[in-house]
Amino acid sequence: MVAEEATEKEQACVAALMERFPPSVLHKEDESFLSGNTYLRFARARDGNIVKASEMLGAAIEWRKEAKPYALDAQKVQKPMEQVTMLCGGRDKAGFPVMVIAPGMKNECTVEERITQVIFILEETQRKGYDRLTWIMDFAAMGKQRDALSRETRKRIMKILQDYYPERVAFILIYRPPWYVSWLLGLAKAFMDPRTASKVHRAGSTIEELEKFIDRSQVPKICGGALEDSNISALEKLPSLTEDHLLKKA
Repeated sequence: MVAEEATEKEQACVAALMERFPPSVLHKEDESFLSGNTYLRFARARDGNIVKASEMLGAAIEWRKEAKPYALDAQKVQKPMEQVTMLCGGRDKAGFPVMVIAPGMKNECTVEERITQVIFILEETQRKGYDRLTWIMDFAAMGKQRDALSRETRKRIMKILQDYYPERVAFILIYRPPWYVSWLLGLAKAFMDPRTASKVHRAGSTIEELEKFIDRSQVPKICGGALEDSNISALEKLPSLTEDHLLKKA
């Protein structure tokens, strides 16, 4: 997983953020959140603007003190992790953890439970050393279930991602979309900045096409892959980057 090198402007912003917000500003159990990559993500999200990045990171720190996302554990997300609207895969060909969002699948959870699931996934993957994730947007079931909570869920999750977990997306793979989603995507990409547009890819309508990005052994069965475990156990089996590095050296 090769990260984009920081520009001089971003490096200066990172230095300012590190000085203003040392890890000690957080609860001791949460100090690891303020890693070098975290400072860079917040700097990059505000184009290296020190004032704007400081405001953003400061707000995220206050939210973490109040919400305590680092304290979430598997037991607290057991119910949402058993649903099939959001699934955990393995890793893509670039090494990023794979998550699947399947609009239209039945979900019996509340908005709060769904949001807690997303936060847990973001926290757990970062604890294991992954700052970015690849998201498969699988539209195969779209329209099959009417979900009155989906719009509110999307709205709140997008705000949390933008405000408290910026730059966590490696790739978004649009998979098995209806024609109008493909059309809207083409229109939307015309208005995206180049860095954002480069993360969004059409992944076709078959597992063979999706395999351009992810081996089918790492793709949940619901998407046509071969991965049996696609809930909490898949996330637990995800090796930490440190462990993975040691295994490759052995």
